[in-house]
This record gives sequence, structure tokens and C-alpha cells, in this order.
Amino acid sequence: MTGIQVTERVPDQFITSADAFEVVDISPNMLIQRLKAGKVYKKERLETAFSNFFTYENLTELRELTLRTVADIMSQKGQQYKTKHTDITPHIAVAISGSIYNERVIREARRAAYKEHAKFTAVYIDVFETPSESRKQDHYVHKNLMLAKALGAEIKVLYAQDIAKALTDWCDLAFVTKLVLGQSEQPRWKDYFKQSLIEQINHVPHHFKLEIVPIHYIHSDKPTNTPKQAQKSSRLTVEIMKMLVIQTICVLLGIWVYNLDKSESSAIILLMFFIGIIVLSIWTQSYLIGFFASILNVFVFNYFFTVPRFTLEMYRFEYPITFATSIFASIFTSAILKNLKHQHSLTERQLYRTNIMLQFNQSIKESYSIERLLNIAGDQIHQLLNQDVTVFLIQSKKVAASNSFGNRSISSSDKTHDAETLSWVIENESRAGKLTDTFPGSKFLCIPIGTNPVKGVISIRFTDETYIDTYDNSILDSMLNDITLAIENVDLLKQTRQSILKAEREATRSNFLHSISHDIRTPLTSIMGNLDMLKYHNEHLNDQQQAELLTASYGEAQYLHTLVTNILSLTKLESSDIQIQRTPYLVEELLEEFEEGLIRRHQANHVIIENEDDASLINIDSKLILQVLFNLIDNALKHAESHSEIKLHVQHETNKIKFEMIDCGKGIPEEERQLIFNPYYSGDNFKDNKKDSLGLGLYLVQLILKQHNSELEYQPNTPQGSIFYFYLTVNPIEMEGAMDENNIIGR
Repeated sequence: MTGIQVTERVPDQFITSADAFEVVDISPNMLIQRLKAGKVYKKERLETAFSNFFTYENLTELRELTLRTVADIMSQKGQQYKTKHTDITPHIAVAISGSIYNERVIREARRAAYKEHAKFTAVYIDVFETPSESRKQDHYVHKNLMLAKALGAEIKVLYAQDIAKALTDWCDLAFVTKLVLGQSEQPRWKDYFKQSLIEQINHVPHHFKLEIVPIHYIHSDKPTNTPKQAQKSSRLTVEIMKMLVIQTICVLLGIWVYNLDKSESSAIILLMFFIGIIVLSIWTQSYLIGFFASILNVFVFNYFFTVPRFTLEMYRFEYPITFATSIFASIFTSAILKNLKHQHSLTERQLYRTNIMLQFNQSIKESYSIERLLNIAGDQIHQLLNQDVTVFLIQSKKVAASNSFGNRSISSSDKTHDAETLSWVIENESRAGKLTDTFPGSKFLCIPIGTNPVKGVISIRFTDETYIDTYDNSILDSMLNDITLAIENVDLLKQTRQSILKAEREATRSNFLHSISHDIRTPLTSIMGNLDMLKYHNEHLNDQQQAELLTASYGEAQYLHTLVTNILSLTKLESSDIQIQRTPYLVEELLEEFEEGLIRRHQANHVIIENEDDASLINIDSKLILQVLFNLIDNALKHAESHSEIKLHVQHETNKIKFEMIDCGKGIPEEERQLIFNPYYSGDNFKDNKKDSLGLGLYLVQLILKQHNSELEYQPNTPQGSIFYFYLTVNPIEMEGAMDENNIIGR
């Protein structure tokens, strides 16, 4: 507007996010008077200010811009209070290129979209350039795409050879109302060979407006002999040498054929030169080499193999036509082969990346763990970008686990920068590091996975390349979207399962409390009634009746004790952070304590203990294992016939101690054998003279044995009854001692 390049910049969002505006307006003449009075600048700087920026024309333009901008912002803020909408929504698109001047075009398009309250889209057409050509622009393409995204644009990447047609077709399909393009100055002679993009679009029917942003080149003092130019010159020299080698081979073979048959050799020699063009097109990359080789072939053939030989003279009428046809055929063939070679390399590249994407999608479908999903993503991204990748599993905003993919070593300073970037990403749930505005000096690009909170972070370490090309970037975005969705689904599934388990647990607890209230009140009432009789009516009871009341009260108290012990043990074992204390214990001592408990419980007459073990040590929590044995005894007594015996059989089997509880009761029906270890399952096979069970005994036994790395198992007894058995591992210390003893005996 003023023709002066201003380096200071205030983001548009800083202005548009304000709730209110206050315009301090002053006429240009009054501002100039204040300047002359020294109220704005010091007097020694006035001459420079008046000669450059603070002219009447510039101040007038800036004043109009200020008033117009404020009016536009207030108009936009007023739109949210309007309920009437038009059928056509403004949609402004800007074309992204690899030009260093494309930034200005993007900013102009953003301002136009803001003024017109339009949807803003940045579109880039990938024409599948060769890697050498692509590397020159990919850095600027990525930079311009990131700028457009930061300015609020939706990014769209298309793949086509014809830029004008692809851009026009997409704009019509997306209902674009205005397309913003940059127009750079170029020499007139280039227009004769290729039309500009704007002219190509104008020749294609379309339904949108074109806005042209003129681009003026900025003079640069960069040296001309850059490494890239030197590399390009070196590659061109190599390809010229290849061309000369093939030409030499063709000449030598042609001379050999010419000497064999001078009259009929022309067609064969021309065919050999044509084959040389084909080989050269496959062997080299430059289109110009094939073009020059096609022309050079004609002159070489004319010099060596047409009469008069070793001159460039031609006397036959058909020679010019033959040579012109040969040049055209060679150039056409070279161009076709170059294009086929290029398409083949692109197809291989796309197939490789498509295969990576298919493997990735297949892998995440078969994974139901967040850590596993992150590892799959890290491995596939490493294969896609060929860069070192580290994945971090985040729990409670802290790194719970990490895994690296790649072989390059990381310095301590890089690890420090990576840790800083990682912490920022976890806290702010946004990308940071390389290729971003946050920690841009870092060698790592950290990408958060999941939100509220972050479930994981993928860190990509860039070494040689400082950008991701558009095709890789689109695949990377697809991978990140898929992995984020998969992780969110896994997390949602986990939450759903937890909700279901919580609901089931609450329902079970409610039923349990309802049942336990009856099972506690009944024996308490019986005990209180018996004690009341003994206290207040003792004189009316004989000794036998008093003994019967005491025995009944003791039985009820013992039932209550077992019930409360089971409930407390169950609550303790169901706690996720419980750690039982296991110590070496003699099997013989364990059985002695068990027998003493049977005597106290008046159950010794019903149980036979058979011990075939010779003083083995086992690592156990003795109180819990005794509770296992007593629960199995109580379970057997409930299901066994009156006066039937119950056998506890203990034997040593291959570094393990086997405990078997054998009864001769009715047994367990086959359809109930998978249910007996479930909590609160009691079945229907109880004797009428026994109390109903809460169904906690066997479930509690199973929990205790799992804490001892064992499991309770069932098998039917013959001819009837049940056998419950489990194994406990022999203490390794005792096993080593036994081995030493055997060695001594062997000696």
C-alpha cells in the first residue's frame, strides 16, 4: 500500500479477538504538526521520518485502512446476532506452491476470507515430480501449508499432472466462490513455450472468481555457486558422459556393420542408434539429455555413415526427410520412456506407502492395547519416513513406558531438548518441535495422540531432511487420525467395561448385603435366645439341656466366625494393591495346625488326614492356606452324607505338593461344574438340615490360591462324591538342598 516493507508484524488474531475497539482518529495534517513539534519522534529523526514513511499520502491511506478494518470487524461480530442466512456460503481457496513468495498470497487470501466471512481452504496440487526436483520445493511447500493451517485454513492436497484442470474441477466440486493465485513476473519468451497457470484456468470453463496477487521478486545477495547448483552441475556432467559412451558404442558397432555390408547397412545402423536412445533414456534422468542425443545421433550418422563420409554434406533428396523423421522419433521415444520411467518409480513409491498403510490398518484392527497400538504406529511411521521414531505411553501426564524404532544414537543435549518438548506437548496437548512454531530449534517433532488427557506421544527425530513431503504428510496424517481413533475406541471400550463391571459389582453387593443380613441375624438371634434361656431360666434346665444350648450357641458362633473371616479375606484379596506375605513353611507343621483347628471346631471325627510328604518346605501365607483347607472342609461337610468321612490327602509330585480334599457325597452335576467357582453361587444340592451358603467359600479359595500361583480344580470321585485338589510349589532353597544331599550320597 505504501510501498515500504515493514518487518514488524502484529497477528490478525490479536485484533480480531478483542471484545471492543476504540479508534483514536486524527487527521494527517494534525499528526504531521505533532511530528514537527517533536511529540512523536526525536527532532534528529524527523527528517528521515518525513522523507520515508510519514508523508501525507501514506498517512491518508493508513487512516482509511484503519477505519475500514474496524468497520469490517464490527460487521462480522454483528453477524452472530443475525438469524437469516443465504443459500450460498462464501468459500475462498488459495493455491499453495513451492515458491518463497507464496506467503504473501496466503495472507492476502486469509484477509479476503475474513472480510467476506468465508470458508478458507488451502489447496496444493502434487504433480509427482522426480525426487531431485521435489526436494527443492518440498521445504517451502510444507512451510506454506503450515502457515495456511496456522491462519485457520483447511488443508486439501490433490494429486494430478494437469494443475489447471485439477484445480478447476476441485473448485467447482467444493463450491469455491473465489480462487486466489499469485502472479509472478516472467520473461515474454516463456509464454511461447508454456502458458501461465492463470491463462490455463481462464481457458477452462469454471464458476468461480479469480483474484490475482502480484508478486515482485526480492533481490537476494546469495552466492550463485551453492552446493545444490554444484551437485546439479556434477550430475549433468555424469549424464553427458553417459551420452558420449553410448554414442561411442553405437558408432563402433555401426562401423563394424558398415564394413560387413555397405549397401544394406543404413537401416540397421539407424536402428542401433535408435536403441541407443532407448538405453540412454532409461539410464539417465534429464529430459534434455535425450533431446540433445536425438539430434546428435543424426549428425553422427551423417558424418560416419552417409556418402560422402566424414563430412556433414548430404546430396540425396531423402536424407533430410529421413533425418527429420529420425529426430522426431528419437525425441518422442525418449520423452515416452522418461515418462514411463518416472511413472514406474512413482507407482513403486505409492505401492510401498499404500502397503504400509494397509499393514497399519490391519494391525490396529487386531490390537486392543494402547501400548500395542502406539508401538504399531511408531514402527509404521519409521518405515514411512525412514527417520528415528520414539513412542511414549502417557498415564496421568507422566511417561509410563517408551519404545524406540531406529538405530541412530541420540546425544545428551538432544535428549534434554526432547524431554522439554515432550513435557510441553503432554501439558498443552498440541504439536511442538521441528516444523512447528514451538521449540522450532529441536530436532524432534512431538505429536500428541488422544485428548483429555493425552494417551501417548510420537516423537520423530529428523536427521538429514528438514521437512515431510506432501504425499508422506498426507499418509502420516491418515495414520495419526486412525491411531487416535483406535486409541480412543480402546479407551472408550475400557471405560464401558469398567462401567458394566461397576454396575454388576453394585448389583452383586446389593444382593450380597441383602443375603448376609439374613445370615448374620439368624445365628445371632439363636445365640441370644440360647443365652437368654441360660441366664434367666437356668433353674428350669437340667445339665443335658444346658449343654445342648451351649453346643448350639457355639456352633452358631463358629458359623458367624467363618462367615466374617471369609468376608474380610475376600475384601482384602479383591483389593488391587494387596501383597500377601509368603514365608517358607513345613507341610507337616501346616497339617498339624489344621488338625488342631479341626479339634477346636469339633470336626476332627469327620476328617482323615493322609500325609505322604517327607518334610517339604513351601512358600505360603499359612493363615490363608489354612483358611483354604477349612473352607474346603466346610464345603465337603455341607454336601456329604451324615457320618461319612472326608479325606485330606497330601503327596509330593515333581517339585510340587498336591492337596486333595475327597468326599463321598452326591457330587456336582456336570452343568454346574463351571459355575461353582463364581462368587455368590451356591447351587441347589444342599441338605435340608444345613444352612444355606452365600457361595463365597470356593470363590475365596480360588482367590487365595491365585495369590500363590496355583488354582483349585475339580474332578468327580468314584463311585460318587467330589475331589477338589490344588498344587503348591516346593521352596527352591529346599530343592537345592535336596540336590546337594543327593550329590553327597552319590559320592
